[in-house]
Amino acid sequence: MYLEGLVLAAGEGSRLRPFTYSRPKHLIPLLGKPLIQYPIEDLVSAGVRDVYLGSTILLRHSVSTRSSNNYN
Repeated sequence: MYLEGLVLAAGEGSRLRPFTYSRPKHLIPLLGKPLIQYPIEDLVSAGVRDVYLGSTILLRHSVSTRSSNNYN
């Protein structure tokens, strides 16, 4: 079975100020990884092959988990 996943990464993160002045809330590091990486890793470990991100903010930062992790 082919599985697809959706991770919602929306909102401005106003309750996380001042951390979100410099980056979106889903890119704030927690224990050495951006917050968004945790649900992506959970989906991949559950067998999800394609992960889509739903966001309402334009990202000025790029995250490349494929180059730093072995998600096949």
